[in-house]
Amino acid sequence: MSIFSRKQSVEIDYDKLADAIVKAQQKADTQTIKNAIIEANSEIKDKELTEQNTTTEKWHKVIGYNENNSELKNNFCTFIKLITIKKDEVVSNFANNALLKSAICVLYFLLEYLIYALCILFIVMSFFTHSLFLFSIPIDIFAFIIARIIRLARFEVVSIQDKNYLFSLFSVLMSIIALVVAIITVFINK
Repeated sequence: MSIFSRKQSVEIDYDKLADAIVKAQQKADTQTIKNAIIEANSEIKDKELTEQNTTTEKWHKVIGYNENNSELKNNFCTFIKLITIKKDEVVSNFANNALLKSAICVLYFLLEYLIYALCILFIVMSFFTHSLFLFSIPIDIFAFIIARIIRLARFEVVSIQDKNYLFSLFSVLMSIIALVVAIITVFINK
């Protein structure tokens, strides 16, 4: 008898086969859904970026900004246009973002140099009271590092584009300032 002429019987468990088919279909459906979500998110981000670029180009056109001009000429043209801009020429919320960025940068700048001044004041005071000198060195180093981190944060604010993030950052800074002022008034009034 040859190998090919042998009859083999195979029993098929149809329940297991059905389960395997259902699992394979669910896995394929899940992967398809994941791919569709990823593709949709990518399209949404591309559309938002395109809209943002279009809005920025319109605003640059309104304020007379040209990438080919020198920085001095762009600054002069922008300054003149911003002084004479009309209500219907305003494209988007660029002015609000600029005001928030400026306010945050000013607050960071003031906070940074206030910490520098306190470091210097603490060093000067420690020279007059020699017992505090060893105690003031670690505090001054820590305060100096914090001031440098605030400086980096001030540089980062310029590149932030999200209006909600800017507003929340401004709110947090104002809350911290209010807390510090409240603590100072409590100690002064005692």
